[in-house]
Amino acid sequence: MACHLVTKKRGHNPGLIRGACLVVLAGIVFVVSACSSETVKRTTYETLQNIAEIKCQEDLSADCSGREPYEDYKRKMEDNEVDE
Repeated sequence: MACHLVTKKRGHNPGLIRGACLVVLAGIVFVVSACSSETVKRTTYETLQNIAEIKCQEDLSADCSGREPYEDYKRKMEDNEVDE
C-alpha cells in the first residue's frame, strides 16, 4: 500500500519506486524468516533482475534480453573464483 502511494507523487519514476519497494520487502522477508545466506543471495539477484526488467520495459526503444537464471549466474561466479 505504501509503495502504491509513493508512486502517485509527482515526478517519481514508478518503476524505480516499485523496484525499491521490492528490495525493502525482500529485506523484511529475510529478517522475519531468518533465511539462509543462499536464499538472501538468490532473492537479491532476482530482485535486481526484476528492477532491470522494469527499467527495460519502460524504455520502449531498448532491446530487453532474456533473464539469466540464478543457477547460471552462480555457476559463472563460482567458475570465476576458481580461475582466479
